[in-house]
Amino acid sequence: HNQSIPERKRAAEGLDLLLLAEQLNPAYADGQYFLAMVLHRDADDDGALRRLRRALTADPGHIAASALVRKLRRPPA
Repeated sequence: HNQSIPERKRAAEGLDLLLLAEQLNPAYADGQYFLAMVLHRDADDDGALRRLRRALTADPGHIAASALVRKLRRPPA
């Protein structure tokens, strides 16, 4: 990624907060979804799919999580 040092620091702090939120409430679907987005951004689609399954277990109607699952399962063009 082409980020400056302050941007990388903010991204790391944001990830730390998401991981803390997960510890406090692992069933928080939005937190799992946002962690999946970070993992997908970092090219860890297997990890992203694991988080998305957790999000959908907590909230089967989570539209954004469902959409990202469909995107990640789509074969490459």
